[in-house]
Amino acid sequence: MTRTVPQAAYDILGVLPTDDFATIRKAYLKQVRLHHPDVNAGDVDGATQRLAQINDAYDALVWHIKMDEEAYAARRAEEARQAAAKRRAEAARRAAAEKAEAERREAARRDAQAQARRAEMIRRARQEAEARAQAPISVKFNDARRVFSGQQTRTLRCA
Repeated sequence: MTRTVPQAAYDILGVLPTDDFATIRKAYLKQVRLHHPDVNAGDVDGATQRLAQINDAYDALVWHIKMDEEAYAARRAEEARQAAAKRRAEAARRAAAEKAEAERREAARRDAQAQARRAEMIRRARQEAEARAQAPISVKFNDARRVFSGQQTRTLRCA
């Protein structure tokens, strides 16, 4: 395709250099509808050439707008990628914090259970010690006489 110089492009599309993008686009679409090969079935080759000229003229006038749109789209895509990465990082941070909190709660629960078991063991040991301290000591004197006289070596039994 032949590149159309901007001044000729204005003439081909029938617009002025001061017209805005919307006016240029409207003129382009009007020219396309008027010179499209499907509309001009009798002169397909000529219509195809005219349509190519119209497309070149439109491209010559709006290439900078298309470039700006592409740059904008690229910038938006990059922002979207960064936002998605930020959301993933935040979700990972939140999940790690929740996991750490769950582990902390589990450790606290285990510590509380261990402390309760220790307290119960101490309580039972104290009860048993108190029960032994309060139990009357009974010594069978016949057995004690034999032990202390040296006749028989055995230990005293407390009942």
